[in-house]
Amino acid sequence: MSPANKAWFLLTFISAPGFFIHPASAVTLDEAARESLARHPAIAEAKARVEVAKAGLKAVEAGYEPSLTLSGGAVQGDNPQEGLGVKLLQSRATTRDLQPDQLQDPRAYQNVQGRLALNLSVHDPQRADRMEAARAQVRSAEENLRSVTQDVLYQTIEQFYSLILARADALVIQARIDESDDEIRDALALKNQGLVLGSDYHFARAILGQMKQAHVRAKSRIKTASAALNITMGQPPAQALEPTGRLDMDSPPISNPAILLESLDRRPARRATRERTAAAKRTLDAESKFGRPVITGFGQMEENARSADQHSNNYSIGLRLTSPIFDPSDHAREGLRKAELKQVEAQADSVKDETELDFERRLHEYDSLREEIPVARQTLSESKEALAMFRKLYKSGKQSIADVLQAEQALYQSHANLNRTYFEFRTAYARLLLSAGKLESVPAELK
Repeated sequence: MSPANKAWFLLTFISAPGFFIHPASAVTLDEAARESLARHPAIAEAKARVEVAKAGLKAVEAGYEPSLTLSGGAVQGDNPQEGLGVKLLQSRATTRDLQPDQLQDPRAYQNVQGRLALNLSVHDPQRADRMEAARAQVRSAEENLRSVTQDVLYQTIEQFYSLILARADALVIQARIDESDDEIRDALALKNQGLVLGSDYHFARAILGQMKQAHVRAKSRIKTASAALNITMGQPPAQALEPTGRLDMDSPPISNPAILLESLDRRPARRATRERTAAAKRTLDAESKFGRPVITGFGQMEENARSADQHSNNYSIGLRLTSPIFDPSDHAREGLRKAELKQVEAQADSVKDETELDFERRLHEYDSLREEIPVARQTLSESKEALAMFRKLYKSGKQSIADVLQAEQALYQSHANLNRTYFEFRTAYARLLLSAGKLESVPAELK
């Protein structure tokens, strides 16, 4: 193939769709959190609930504002029409205008009516309770939005460090596999010389196979963690991500139970249930006042016309008192509101107990993991020392290649365990803040 043809072929090949691999997108924890909070559907749904609650409040308020109604119609008949209880002034055709056989014609009376009516609530015993119930529903929806936002933020933190953990595990096991491969090749040469037992050699290869299986699982976890974080951030699941962060912590923060406990009662989930309880109480209060008198102001003006030059008008203004005497559904509705109040009160008690238990569990979990970190670090150090000693003993003929591979596997497990402890400690810190309702943003200690 000539140089020109080679150049043409290379240009055509690299221009084909799918040839280029998009580089991984570097993302920090702050960036991941910002994308998640901006795009997550759970937050959009919670915001929509706030808007619904606010619209409900406006609807209740509007129900007590003045209303203006315009109506009209054309009427004809053989009797004058009544408007506002008064015979309307209408022109009736005289006998001089009508023939005898037309005197009973229904069209003898004809007029066009137009009415403008104004209604205004002057006194309604239920008004204050209904409006306060609607306001409490708005506050409950807003607290629910705060709760959902904190949940999504924790979910993002957990998935971000899950991806870092999976990548760290893959690197650790790959390093152990690379060194074990070298040791296996040396052992094969010694085995062929009769210096290594075949049983030891094959046992060592089996251990290496287990580590390779672990590496395959680690790569699978990377894909799963990356897809989960992408979905939470509102991105395509297959988008390549390069998280910029670390698992280890130089100085793990110490929990302050007293300060966190003070915030527990302000946890959004608790405040939301308290607002729902307040709304249920005001709704019940409003229902219990159903039979009390209601005063409404009204005004009406009516125009009646038979022709362009024959018309009259009437008007009336006043107050209307309405007092229900007997309504069989009143007692049933009040019973329903009482049952709903009991339900939300029980939910509030349940949420209170659950949040207290969750806080205590997260606090002890965090303190326990903080104590585990130095132990896991020491275990990793001991595993490194053990592997170095096994290698020396193996070279001097005092240990088998299987012992060396077992030490390699133990080192991988110790390193993976330390990484897992770091991961659990970081997420436990975020969970602790979440359980106290203080996970408002990415904690500085986790950056």
